[in-house]
Amino acid sequence: MEVESSSSEEELSDNELDSQIWNKIDSESDDNTIYPIDCYRHFITDEIINLMVHETNRYAQQHLQAQELAQRSKALQWKPTTHEEMLKFLGIIIEMGLVRMSRVNYYWSKSKLYGSEVIQNTMSRDKFELLLKFYHFSKNEEQREDDDILFKLKPLLSLLQLRFMSVYVPGQLLLLMKQWSHGKVASTTGYTCNFMVYTGKQSSIAGHGHAETVVMQLLTTSLQLFLLYDIYYKMIHILLELSEVTAPDQHNKYGIKLIKWKDKRDVLMISTKPSHSTAVTDTKTINKLNERSMKTQVILDYNEGKQGIDLSDQLSSYYTCLSRSIKWYQKVAFELIFGTSIVNAYLIYKEKYSTSNMTMLQFRESLMRSLLLGVPFENLKPGPKQQPTNERKRKHTDHLLEEMKGTARNGRRRCVGCYEKIRQQQSREASAITAKRMTRKLNRISLIKLFFSALIPFTIGLFTVITTIQQQKFSSAQREQDKQDALLSRQQSDLHAENLHKEKVYETYLDDVSELFTMNNSKDTLMKIRAKTLASLRQLDRERKKHLLLFLYDSELIYHSPEKAISSLLKVNEADFNGVNFRGTVDATCSFNYLYLHHVYLSKASFINCFIDRSNFSYSIMYKINFTRTRFFRTSFRFAVLNQADFSQGTFFEMDFVGAS
Repeated sequence: MEVESSSSEEELSDNELDSQIWNKIDSESDDNTIYPIDCYRHFITDEIINLMVHETNRYAQQHLQAQELAQRSKALQWKPTTHEEMLKFLGIIIEMGLVRMSRVNYYWSKSKLYGSEVIQNTMSRDKFELLLKFYHFSKNEEQREDDDILFKLKPLLSLLQLRFMSVYVPGQLLLLMKQWSHGKVASTTGYTCNFMVYTGKQSSIAGHGHAETVVMQLLTTSLQLFLLYDIYYKMIHILLELSEVTAPDQHNKYGIKLIKWKDKRDVLMISTKPSHSTAVTDTKTINKLNERSMKTQVILDYNEGKQGIDLSDQLSSYYTCLSRSIKWYQKVAFELIFGTSIVNAYLIYKEKYSTSNMTMLQFRESLMRSLLLGVPFENLKPGPKQQPTNERKRKHTDHLLEEMKGTARNGRRRCVGCYEKIRQQQSREASAITAKRMTRKLNRISLIKLFFSALIPFTIGLFTVITTIQQQKFSSAQREQDKQDALLSRQQSDLHAENLHKEKVYETYLDDVSELFTMNNSKDTLMKIRAKTLASLRQLDRERKKHLLLFLYDSELIYHSPEKAISSLLKVNEADFNGVNFRGTVDATCSFNYLYLHHVYLSKASFINCFIDRSNFSYSIMYKINFTRTRFFRTSFRFAVLNQADFSQGTFFEMDFVGAS
């Protein structure tokens, strides 16, 4: 669009339409260097910060007076914020966009996995949460129109729009596109010149529709510019008021067709720019048909200009500070303060003040450091290269080469020392040719000097390598030893825990059975004792199984005397007594009378040097049982399994081995 006005009395030329700074950015540093924070503070000015401070304090005071708060309410800790504290609040939000965490309180966590030392040293968590709760931009009591949805943001929006339009003059092309959150005018560099927050149906300018009203309200600049906009804003009425415009048209909507371009589909363009014609231009690219891609200039201008909106949205989406829990008007404010404002400041700094290819991440890091730590990002500008001194030049001539006969083709590369030496007497071109044609070789003295000069670094390097290898071996051996110690400690702990568990099981069994003894010796009581006995035996070791067997024997639960009915005995069928060990001595023989172990498991058990009288082991599994030097009297092994049983040196009297195997 060509607007018939300019920023001065004279019209701007094409060269003057290139991007430039309207207002000079002043530096706050002592060395007058422009840092990223200076560009950012040119948008987020002291006036905007004071607005945030004043309205936040006002809203907090109103909330405390209007609400009935609990005695321990966090809001009662509120203290009025200040200009400096608000700047630190902005820096913390930028830091949260750089380092994302799932919850806000994680930034103040003491855990090594979370926590931000910079944020923790800057502001307490309670203070930050209160600032976020009361963060405000307008006075709620002010009279407003009923349909003014943006009354909470109007002061902030007005100030930001003024700064966006006054700080920077864009290039020759402007772009106007339909956005998800707000329409905006952007230059081809991605700089946002103006914006509007879409809130639904709103009042229009007389004689214009909604789309036309948006265009006319956004284009408040007074420069000669070309406007590019998309289908959403294309109206014939706009063409009557704007002198130069380029936009895609829809077929047969208004009947005015200037250029029709056929590519993958038909593209109809409206353009009032004089330089646009039907002539095609080589784009220097190859299409899928392996043919040169040719397009008209209007298509090329539109595609090139449209990238500005995409660049602005792309940069604004990086390291977003939005949170699901904040209020809607705070989300819009965050998008403008920490999105669009930072992008505009970044583009200005990168174009006018940066001496290095700074990324958006580095730019935001610099803002965070300036707001929270008071110092800009390190190494923003590369320092000047160190010039070679006379001492270094002199050392270049102290080379270890001497001239040798032969052609230059067979020689080595040009010697720096020779070039510097010849350069003192000849011109640069002549010195380069002469130095290149000189061939050199190392003499014996030079070789000795070279050997000794390299000996010390080689020795140091070799010693370092050997030391490193030894340290790695020692560390590896130490780690292996630590693993073995840890494994042994864990095994001992497990063994100790297992012993405690078994002891607990045994003690519980004794208590429960002793309690059951106090009851009458009924069938139900014996069944309960049997159940507890079988369950406990599965969890006990050999030694405790032995004590449990003796307990049952001494309690006469497995003692079958002639006077005692078999129904009063505890039936321990399928009880696990494997591995129990009974061993008598010469002075004290292990003796069992009337022992009743019918149908039990006694594999690998031992009854050594014992006396077993009138006992019953019928139907028991006694694999590899040891009865060495044991005397038997009228004992029954009917149908017992005695594979590899050891009865050596034993004596037998009236035994019953019917069916035993």
